[in-house]
Amino acid sequence: LKQGSQLCFQCHDTFEAKVFNKKVVHQPVAEGQCSACHEPHASATSGLLKRSMSELCLNCHNDIDEQPGKSHAPFAKGQCATCHLPHSGDRRALLKADNSEVCLSCHQSSAALRRQHLNRSLDGVDCLECHQPHKSQQVSLLRENLHQPFAEGKCQSCHSRNNDLSLCLSCHEDILSSFNHQFSHRVVGSQTNGCFNCHSPHASRQKGLIKQAPGQACRQCHEGKFERRSKSLYVHPDANNCVTCHQLHGSDLPAMRKKDNDSACVDCHERHSNFSHPMGDKALDPRNGQPMDCISC
Repeated sequence: LKQGSQLCFQCHDTFEAKVFNKKVVHQPVAEGQCSACHEPHASATSGLLKRSMSELCLNCHNDIDEQPGKSHAPFAKGQCATCHLPHSGDRRALLKADNSEVCLSCHQSSAALRRQHLNRSLDGVDCLECHQPHKSQQVSLLRENLHQPFAEGKCQSCHSRNNDLSLCLSCHEDILSSFNHQFSHRVVGSQTNGCFNCHSPHASRQKGLIKQAPGQACRQCHEGKFERRSKSLYVHPDANNCVTCHQLHGSDLPAMRKKDNDSACVDCHERHSNFSHPMGDKALDPRNGQPMDCISC
């Protein structure tokens, strides 16, 4: 007798192909745990769900409901499927549509809404860059960390000027020196404002106004790294928190590391420093003649 999803896919074979043909697969689905959400025999809920969709979602994503503040109407009503796909999709967070499309399906692009955004077109805007999709203590469900001019309603202090590096450096002049290293992020020398590749000019869930969730801002350019990791059997538990090991702007070490390999690893794996394989200048890697360190193996 087959187990888990393999038992289900004996009948739902076309569904299996459809689900696993997407970029992002919901973890229970990927692990073959159909019964985590569905009853195998009978249910009072559509789709043979064990409980209401909101109860099922919050059973795992309980950190969302613990956040204080006012709730977004679909979230308050338990309508998770208004914005998210339950099994798999091609977008982050299993969103149904790109950028503003999922939001504008309910919040029509009216003149009043455009006036709140300096009368700019909302097509293709990433609403989630500034707004919380679930709960927020800020007005209009804004995210918790706000750029000072934006928080004070001084939009024209930035929007009346050219959007290049000088725009940000006029206030954050001290940041320029953090790029002056042997290895620096490629935004330096950009003809447009490369700061916005990683930072939001308005609001963010993260300190430093970093865009998106930890690691996702980096993924915009380093998709290959994330794709290879997704196929790995074992993944470093802090892999998505790139800034643990890497400098954001520049470093004198390859890969913009904060420390050399040994020091960076020992910060977390301190006890290994006392019984590890010989490393350093007196222990050369026979494959390349370079000093052995943690990532040699």
